[in-house]
Amino acid sequence: MVWSTNDSLSACPAGDFVYAGHPQRLKISAFYFDANNCTKVGVPPESVWVTIQSTTGNLKVNDEGAKIFADDSTHSGGDATITIPSFSGNGRVYVRLYVSGVSQGVKSALVRTTDSNADGRTDMADYNCICYSDLNYSGSVTGADGTLVLDHGGDWHRNTLFGTPVRRTNLSYAEGQAGSIGESAVFWSPNGHWLSYTVHGPLGTHCHVFIVGSDPGIGDTPRQFTNADSSDYDPSWSALNNEIAFGRADYRIVRKGILGFSSDTNDYLVAASGDPQHDGDLTPAISPNGRWVAFGRKDQVTFDYHIWKVPITGGAATQLTFTAGVPDQYPSWSPDGEWIYFDREIGYPNPHLIYKVKANQSLTSDTLTTLVYSAGAGKDAATPAVSPDNLIVSFGSGTHDDHTVDVRAYTLDPSLATPKPVLNYPDTAFAIHGPDPVLSPVIGFDGTRLALRSRQIWAVRRNMNLPPQFTNIGSHALTDSTPVVSDAPYIGDSLNFAVLASDPEGDPLTYSGFFLQAGMTFDAGTRTFAWRVPGPASMTYYVKFMVTTPSGGTDVVLDKFAVQACCGPHGPASDGAIALERVDGPNPTAGECAVWSGLQPGVTARLSIFDVAGRRVALVQAPAGRRLVWDGNGASGRRAPAGIYLYRVEVGTNRREGRLVVMR
Repeated sequence: MVWSTNDSLSACPAGDFVYAGHPQRLKISAFYFDANNCTKVGVPPESVWVTIQSTTGNLKVNDEGAKIFADDSTHSGGDATITIPSFSGNGRVYVRLYVSGVSQGVKSALVRTTDSNADGRTDMADYNCICYSDLNYSGSVTGADGTLVLDHGGDWHRNTLFGTPVRRTNLSYAEGQAGSIGESAVFWSPNGHWLSYTVHGPLGTHCHVFIVGSDPGIGDTPRQFTNADSSDYDPSWSALNNEIAFGRADYRIVRKGILGFSSDTNDYLVAASGDPQHDGDLTPAISPNGRWVAFGRKDQVTFDYHIWKVPITGGAATQLTFTAGVPDQYPSWSPDGEWIYFDREIGYPNPHLIYKVKANQSLTSDTLTTLVYSAGAGKDAATPAVSPDNLIVSFGSGTHDDHTVDVRAYTLDPSLATPKPVLNYPDTAFAIHGPDPVLSPVIGFDGTRLALRSRQIWAVRRNMNLPPQFTNIGSHALTDSTPVVSDAPYIGDSLNFAVLASDPEGDPLTYSGFFLQAGMTFDAGTRTFAWRVPGPASMTYYVKFMVTTPSGGTDVVLDKFAVQACCGPHGPASDGAIALERVDGPNPTAGECAVWSGLQPGVTARLSIFDVAGRRVALVQAPAGRRLVWDGNGASGRRAPAGIYLYRVEVGTNRREGRLVVMR
């Protein structure tokens, strides 16, 4: 093994260029040979990594995990690169290289950054203290170094996107022809395992929705999701992980259940305007609670596009933007559901700008519509998407002509008085002459990875601080990537439960609750949710619990509350057995199944579902005397496959068992 590092970095926490002649990112180059001096090709990145030994000064490596893996597998020359993009403070970093777990020694590099106080962001505090370093390596600290600090004002570690994009598709590069990418954005599944996108059909005419795994080796074969005799675009994956909404034929919005995640895979109309000869509704985006769809609608008189929203089940749509003469498309919800970011083209064909509008506004003007960022004359800032912790906006930008060219992925912090972009992926090999203007860079649901669409679909390898994970939502014990839990409270119940998460690196956790209805409270300090359940019965509410770390790592769980009518009094069985006063079923079932347990004050009732091999598939818990509802999902949140299952109801030391048939 032969390896080396670059040295004398002039960096900022956002990882972008600072001073000519000095690298802004630390790169470790390794060349891997076997005992016969032959190159080792295709060694996976998980086998080549570095650890940070220690640093001098106040130098800090931002947002990296315990192991920093290679950007990609070793190439034909046995070479691999490990990139550390974000630093704060000043000093010397020591790195130790490992190959297949064997240490290859330690090397160091001098790093100077614009973030003098190492708080993760370059701001006036770094300039006013006059404690900045010799960033241009002139031999002394001068006003020129202070100017470099000012040039990077507002840049922070959250602007940095980690990892190397890995191609997830093998599509044709013949634009608009059979087997090539469709004119559509890319979307993540809420568990982070899948990506949805659009491909031109066999004749190069109709586009269809496809799904592919986001990780190499998992779901590598794309799966076709739609096959209608019309074109389908912009497949927005629901946060409930059960359906996708997409635009069909550029005049209607359709939703469809996902095979393996929903028992119902029929098409349902959400909204429609115009007709097959006149564009109408397009570019849908499902809200973070799964209840609404934002989309672009074409006015059939003025031919302007505006942003609208509609319940995902259909019904009356609400217009949100009104400016004449501009197409508003590609909406993207903020994670709290408060704002909808969108792509506004100022005239046609003219540059695209990023705007946002209040999602719940009821005005008939653009009073609550705000400009977020303009890339300037002749440049686009298009297809915005908000990070899951609500702090960063990613977008595609490039030089505007008849088509957007030289497209690259950028991020910006919209909370700044003057937001500015930070370049993260300058290699235009991923997006040269991408179809106008859909680059569609979007940060995944756990905050650690980016997906983007150019002529192919790409997803970066995870190579940063790992995200936190919810372990409990009340009585629900969770595994990784569980997007939804279900509760069935009764009218008059006083709910009071805590949520809990953990982080692999032990980073500090911040909790939040969203979509709280009247009477609901969430105390972020104690992580406690409280609610006295009102009527009427049959109402369903979705509350979003979120946990984040300073690196941007995020986990989200939706709690589905299906309000039940009061069960009436229940007493314990006279013989001490569990009273099953009513088996709601249904049995066989294609979805939910429910049983009643006998009342035993102060005791928790448990409904366990097992497969025929004895492995527990699901666990439902509630105070004894309540209705126990299994939603048909396994611990991963995916629909349990068809087959025979065993259920066990336990109240204290008593239990009863039975058989359950699941049909799909």
